[in-house]
Amino acid sequence: MSDKQDKQGVQEAICRIEEARRTNATRLDLGGLALTTIPKALGQLANLQQLHLSDNQITTIPDALGQLANLQDLFFSNNQITTIPEALGQLANLQILDLDCNQIAMIPEALGQLANLRHLDLINNQITTIPEALSQLAKLQRLFLVNNQITTIPDALGQLANLRELYLHSNQITAIPEALGQLTNLRVLSLADNQFTTIPELLGQLANLQELYLFNNQITTIPDALGQLANLRMLYLHNNQITTIPEALGQLANLQQLSLADNQIATVPEALGHLGNLKKLVLEGNPLPDELLAALKRGIPSFFRYLQATKKHKVYPRTVKLVLLGEPKAGKTTLMEALKGNPHPCDDSREETCGVNVVAIEKLNPGDHKPMYLSVWDFAGQHIEHATHQFFLTENAIYLILWNARQGTESGKRDLWYWLELLKMRVREPKFLLVATHKEHTPPDLNLSEIERNYKGCQGNLPIELKTLSGFAALEAKVLALAADSPSLRAEWPPEWLNVRDDVRKIRQEQPYMTPAAFRSLLKKNGVAREDQQKDLIGQLHTLGEILYHQERDELSSLVILNPEWVTELIALVVRSKEAREHNGMLLKTDLDKLWKKARLSLKVRNHLINLMDWFDLTYSTGQSSEPGIVVEALPYSAPDDLKRIELPAGRPQMEMIFRFPSLQRHLPPGIPTWGIARAHRLAKCTPWRDAAAFEDKETNSHAVILASDAAKEVRLRVAADYPPFFFGRLEAILRDTFKRYPGAEPERRLPCPCQPECPTSYLYETVLKRWQDRKLYVTCDKSGEDVSVESLLSGAKRTDTEEGLLALHADMRRLFTEQLRAMNEQMENTCPSVFTLLPSREFKQLDTWIESMAKEAELELRLYCEHDSGWHETAHSVYRFRGDQKWFGVVKKGWNRFAGITKYVGPLVKTAGKISKVLPLEASGMALEKLPEAFSMGTDTFRVLEQIGEKKLVDIETRYLMKELIEHLDQQRGNTKPKNGGLHPWLIDDGRLLWLCPDHLKQYRTRA
Repeated sequence: MSDKQDKQGVQEAICRIEEARRTNATRLDLGGLALTTIPKALGQLANLQQLHLSDNQITTIPDALGQLANLQDLFFSNNQITTIPEALGQLANLQILDLDCNQIAMIPEALGQLANLRHLDLINNQITTIPEALSQLAKLQRLFLVNNQITTIPDALGQLANLRELYLHSNQITAIPEALGQLTNLRVLSLADNQFTTIPELLGQLANLQELYLFNNQITTIPDALGQLANLRMLYLHNNQITTIPEALGQLANLQQLSLADNQIATVPEALGHLGNLKKLVLEGNPLPDELLAALKRGIPSFFRYLQATKKHKVYPRTVKLVLLGEPKAGKTTLMEALKGNPHPCDDSREETCGVNVVAIEKLNPGDHKPMYLSVWDFAGQHIEHATHQFFLTENAIYLILWNARQGTESGKRDLWYWLELLKMRVREPKFLLVATHKEHTPPDLNLSEIERNYKGCQGNLPIELKTLSGFAALEAKVLALAADSPSLRAEWPPEWLNVRDDVRKIRQEQPYMTPAAFRSLLKKNGVAREDQQKDLIGQLHTLGEILYHQERDELSSLVILNPEWVTELIALVVRSKEAREHNGMLLKTDLDKLWKKARLSLKVRNHLINLMDWFDLTYSTGQSSEPGIVVEALPYSAPDDLKRIELPAGRPQMEMIFRFPSLQRHLPPGIPTWGIARAHRLAKCTPWRDAAAFEDKETNSHAVILASDAAKEVRLRVAADYPPFFFGRLEAILRDTFKRYPGAEPERRLPCPCQPECPTSYLYETVLKRWQDRKLYVTCDKSGEDVSVESLLSGAKRTDTEEGLLALHADMRRLFTEQLRAMNEQMENTCPSVFTLLPSREFKQLDTWIESMAKEAELELRLYCEHDSGWHETAHSVYRFRGDQKWFGVVKKGWNRFAGITKYVGPLVKTAGKISKVLPLEASGMALEKLPEAFSMGTDTFRVLEQIGEKKLVDIETRYLMKELIEHLDQQRGNTKPKNGGLHPWLIDDGRLLWLCPDHLKQYRTRA
């Protein structure tokens, strides 16, 4: 920081202090002035009650602050303070003390003298010990000691009888003292990310506890005592070493969120089905059968029905998925023949695999000697088809990765590392065997210990000679041993479900698809008659890959594909099409006729398959009847002249980011960036290439390019606009959403250095962001030595004084708003519209008593809004009016007070002299509206955001369901004369957000043309 900046900050602080002295102000804000010291004059403000000194560079708190006898709130966050002076203990009236994000190593005993303290925040410091003196803070309600170096919780904390919230996560605590069981008023307890192994039984005495966070520890057992926490609503225990879910958890009648992901849980008790209020359950990362996780993907009610059905009657399919991966000619199909029992599996005349070949092979379980079945999946090895593998690599499969020893150690290792990395990206904890084939000419030379260090789940390296079947017996024995230990062998099915699955497997050989009506008749014939049961089973079969039926999507719900293998082969013909390559990626109708001639498809089936390819981002429609679409994997690579044609306009603010995959050996992940190019094609400026594409947003005059390099293993996104963040955010979200198809692939994000043209330096995004948060304005280029602005790296040199810039700014705020909703509440995003106002149906100055409005039976007005980024707006049917004394209110009044207590922020946040209809919609996630700048007011000046709103809150899952019930109830009152949900429709848009849209904006997304 320069001396000039320091002097300016001190001068501004002195001016504010003088103004506060002159007016006898009770509140003073000196935050963000880059102060290094506190002006002495501050100690003279005897009337001061609230003092903000956050976001400065202060290193020392002067003793003089202890003279501010009337001070109630003191904020010192984000400074460089190392010591808390004893003098602060003299602030007898202090209620809030915020010292988070400093460098404090010790809490002085003197803080125990703050008899009126209610809120103490010491997050992100270097504290190692909690002094027992804190137990004297009789009125303390909230204690924040997150992200320090604390190892022990003193028993004395159990004396804080009024404590409501205790946050101690991200420390080094090794044990939870039983004394915490004395905190009977505690509502929130967070001890996540520590090092303890046991939950004490006495925590079951915390009768008022609502939220308990214990994730990222080494817990092995959940005590039954937790079942006594009658008011518990959130329980997070993921990433521990828990093996069993106790049935006692079924007693938590008010539990809404339960996370048990990434443990060692092998079974789920039916008692969880008693959790009638449960809205979110996370079980991924446990050794559970795919069938169980597939039921959970359908939602909590479907999951509970599955548990109930398998409790009454259950059968065991005893089927384990075995997936063969590797390069062409590695011997995958030959190995499958050997597993089938063929004594001469090699066949030089055999055609190469197209798509995937699936075969069921019966074997004896080496443990119980009963039959079990290997469902063997033989994938095509050609790189152009790897993008279709995304649909079939699942958690509980056993993987055989074949590599050709004949090609030599380095070449074989390169191929092997490529498949290992892809598998790691797609499956969290895969179990795999390495199989070296063709070892007769070149003995396999492999550093197994190196693989085991880098890739968890390796079960060994077993070389095999396919012609003589040398080594095959050892390989088969190992495969069967892994299958016998697989969670899939424990899978439980209702008998009628298994009958349907078996019927599907029989029918698919002669009939690869069926109408939905015919399929439901098949379900009914097998005893699955109820509509909810049919939806459950259809979703289960789809998730497990037995069928392809997107029953929730109109354009994909006209056909049930019984044979996914048949579809994959037809898609593979298109993806590897020589004709499409000759036409620069364009798939002509005449070419498709030839490719699919043998299949003899009706127009309906043909169009359905085209829509499937479109949905999978393998193709996209051009809207021309003679051209079914562009095949993105068949696009040509760009030439230097092509890249010159799509260069961004010079002289405009720019943003750029690099997404790098440094661990890959040969290629970028299959489908990257082509899936993103297909997803964003409606924004395309011209026909793309396989490694480059140009985009534009005409409304905001924004331009962008996506460039990919297999050699550098990276994708670059560049945007030029008056306000680059908007268009950059849209396209980045599309890329990130396609990256998510590889759950284990988190690309390294880097920001290229703009110090001079073609500078090779780039900076890790996280590093630049940290410098920004630490208020450091520059980074230094290693190549040129020049300083580069952190702000320009993160957001470009923004210019919002143009009409296009302001339009993009407003649209970006709306985009960020709905994106944050999705991130916070993915489980609830599709239940009901998310942007709304709910107010008394009359003009108002400032609302502060919702309960009074309800008591007077005031008419309420609910307005729903189309959530399109270009501007939130009402529809012709989006206004509902109702009174709170209806029968519906009597049913939900218990939850209504909580709902009103949160949504009432819509009232106090806004002042208006006009109609209620001009009120700014508040997003249902409860994001604090003061976070949004004035420009977000959509051009009106009839309202403003008030300075203070009190405590921020998130609308919880229970409240979101209440909102859904309210809209459904009001729609029933309307009858069929008006559309449901205010005429809004949910749609998953290109960048992965689910928006509720009016019919006009929905048309933009209904077709990819």
